[in-house]
Amino acid sequence: MHLQKSKSYIKSFHHPAKWKGKSCNALVDKAIEGEYLLVFLFHGVGGEHDLNVDEDAHDELIAHIHKNKKNIWVSPLVEVMSYLE
Repeated sequence: MHLQKSKSYIKSFHHPAKWKGKSCNALVDKAIEGEYLLVFLFHGVGGEHDLNVDEDAHDELIAHIHKNKKNIWVSPLVEVMSYLE
């Protein structure tokens, strides 16, 4: 995994709660291919908030990230942004 030290590699996507795991996994694959930062922000998993994701989709996403862990850097956002400075 090689993350360019440029904030131009930050992409923004809106993730409606109706998206399922395959949609999230496709974003992960695009980020790996394009070598850019991808941030998932959920306000809940399986809950009643508008920005939550259903449990099955979340589990599928986590499994996909784990399967691709050699190509993904998982880190607190503050650490990633410090790296990009």
